Amino acid sequence: MRSWPRRQIFARGKLNDRVGWLRVGMACLWAVLLMLADHGSWRALAAPNFLIILADDLGFGDVGAYRSKVTLPTPHLDRLASEGMRFTDAHTPSAVCTPTRYGLLTGRYAWRSALKRGVLNGYSPPLMSPDRLTLARFLKGHGYHTGMIGKWHLGLGFALRPEGHRHPIQGGLDLDQAVRWGPNDFGFDENTILPASLDFPPYVYLQNQRVTSEPSRRQPKQPFPAFLREGPIGADFEMESVLDHLMDQAVGFLENRPSEEAPFFLYVALTSPHKPVLPHSRFRGRTALGPYGDFVVQTDDAVGRLLQALEDQRCVFFPLFMTGYVIADLLLDNDWFGVQQILIGSASSKTGFSTAAFIRAAGFEGAIVGLTSDQNVAFSEALGCYDRVVSYSDVESIANEPSTYVDIAGDVAVRSRLHHSLQNNAAHTLLV
Repeated sequence: MRSWPRRQIFARGKLNDRVGWLRVGMACLWAVLLMLADHGSWRALAAPNFLIILADDLGFGDVGAYRSKVTLPTPHLDRLASEGMRFTDAHTPSAVCTPTRYGLLTGRYAWRSALKRGVLNGYSPPLMSPDRLTLARFLKGHGYHTGMIGKWHLGLGFALRPEGHRHPIQGGLDLDQAVRWGPNDFGFDENTILPASLDFPPYVYLQNQRVTSEPSRRQPKQPFPAFLREGPIGADFEMESVLDHLMDQAVGFLENRPSEEAPFFLYVALTSPHKPVLPHSRFRGRTALGPYGDFVVQTDDAVGRLLQALEDQRCVFFPLFMTGYVIADLLLDNDWFGVQQILIGSASSKTGFSTAAFIRAAGFEGAIVGLTSDQNVAFSEALGCYDRVVSYSDVESIANEPSTYVDIAGDVAVRSRLHHSLQNNAAHTLLV
């Protein structure tokens, strides 16, 4: 396969200790098979709609359904637990952003790409090779209308200005031109994205790979919890309104589909509660845990908006949450168990493994409700599970990973997995 030429962008070294991220995505996909295979004749159903939500840095204990003592009110996430299945052994493939998204969309370990540690920034070139199979490409090939809203963070092919013609605001980028190798090129029919995390410039929205409003000023650097890097910011870009804008776009996708007959796949990659921790003014002061707690409540509200938009649609709903890190100073309660092991350091091997995950199958007769599963599942297995649901072909030929396979009847055999961390360490886990 052709790979992208790379500059000295990625640090080299050993593998990371956080491949735990890949597992959360799989968790949800396994759940779908378990629910549809064990609780109804899913082969006889028309193609289901799929929605994946990936929250960013939401801790295992942030969600009320995972705690005996509810510290943060998360009624919409708790509703998913009561109306679907809650997983207690779900994992992401890494503890940081880029490798998690790579694993979710491609079904591969991120260290098989050019990225061996850390994450991309907002200006990085594409990480996925041009011919890489993705969830969106696969489902589009099966007649799905595909969409993506939110944080991309997999690199983009920005057009560059001629040498010696730098723009005073945009620098060397030519944001008049469409970018290459964004969501449209990897199978998404519609998309509204940010290039990377909300703390990475350029701070712009791209709709179908074109900047919606060119930067006319530069965002100054801000300290944590706002934590913003200095860089160009679009005229239509307001930090505290980003989550609301993305939810408007996601709801618009669900309510204005080109054809009610074609099934849809929507991937919503939230920017929250990852830094910058900037809850909207209507959520400030809602909790006793400071801005991070308020941001978690706003994240729950965003999920509620999507649930409302899906009320009358049959949809398999996968909310996936990657654990990550926040600064302990934001936490006012020592009995709070949000991002795991936060006090021992950010993005360590402890934070990238277990995450909160649910699955809900709305509109399916006999779908399970209110159950808890201790099945070990992971993000990177999503592609193989979708393959089983829509085409029933050999999952290993699609997922391209020898570490796991999912039986069509719902029996799961996990041989082993690698975990991949920000610090570039690798841990091999044998699961029996």
